[in-house]
Amino acid sequence: MAHPTDIFRDDNPERSIRTASAMTRAFIQGAGLADHPTIKDLEMGLTMAQSMGLTRDDLDVIYAMGFQKLTGADFKAAEDVFAYLVMIDPLHAPNHYCLGVSRQAQARHDEAEMAFLGFLAMDATNPVGYLRLGECRQAQGDRKMALEAFSLAEAECLKGHGDTLTLQEARAKRALVDQEQPA
Repeated sequence: MAHPTDIFRDDNPERSIRTASAMTRAFIQGAGLADHPTIKDLEMGLTMAQSMGLTRDDLDVIYAMGFQKLTGADFKAAEDVFAYLVMIDPLHAPNHYCLGVSRQAQARHDEAEMAFLGFLAMDATNPVGYLRLGECRQAQGDRKMALEAFSLAEAECLKGHGDTLTLQEARAKRALVDQEQPA
């Protein structure tokens, strides 16, 4: 029997989306949730946070709690907060970034990478996202993709999307990877 995530390995993205949507609808129906107000709100395009009636101020308080955990090096607690925020407020790019940082700090680079990709999907000109993505790829031994990510960070800085320190960091990271011996 195929694993449910196999639908995402399909080479036809549209078919994968249709399959995932059908599976989700079947689950909602089977669980008797089709008429639940939150499900109705989500179907109308609201985020979970909006459905819950949370304001940006409310979400900022939760974010501040997570950031406090992150800066206090309580990475697991920070991950829990930011994973929750990504779930209920998925369109706020910093939630994805901080989730990635908390996972990267725990050396869970593949999971951190996914969070940074979510961040970059919403903030594609932010060089810091490319730096973190490059670090994850480098930690996983993918020298080529690390170089590409660091080069993208540098390019975004040169377009005016990053400061001098970020540009210097991108160049330094790229130079270090350039010096590494290919695997």
